[in-house]
Amino acid sequence: MIFSSWNIRGMGRKNFWSNLAVNCKIERIQLMALLETKSEIEPVEKAWKSAGFDNMIYSPACGLSGGICILWKSYQLISESILVYQKEDRFICILYEDNNSKRRLFIIFVYAPPNQQQKQAFWDKLQNFISTLDLPFMIVGDLNEIEKSSEKGEVQ
Repeated sequence: MIFSSWNIRGMGRKNFWSNLAVNCKIERIQLMALLETKSEIEPVEKAWKSAGFDNMIYSPACGLSGGICILWKSYQLISESILVYQKEDRFICILYEDNNSKRRLFIIFVYAPPNQQQKQAFWDKLQNFISTLDLPFMIVGDLNEIEKSSEKGEVQ
């Protein structure tokens, strides 16, 4: 499976969905995780199929931050399967299985809170969840952790 994770910092930009469709086609992306959507589900429901995906799971933004949207093309996953395992405010966990090799893996897509006061509760919740998993896992996303305050500037 070819997948990508992208912190989009809001999906309100003009031509967002058509640009996403083109990029996913060029890169042959089968699963796309969009982080920091800053959106409720209504705008997403209207547009996600136009980008060529046939499955979607969404966790809305928490106020003006966060939001996770996972899109996938099940029609391209011939020998693979994806099952939504757990959905929370700040993470979504899927179970990925290669049906030929029978290998299974949890993929946890995360948008951690940027607010320092909320971080410890989030990490405790994620750690408790991970302790229940009985298969290998990987965490993908925006952990909102920086080493130096100078790293917090806008990406150009």
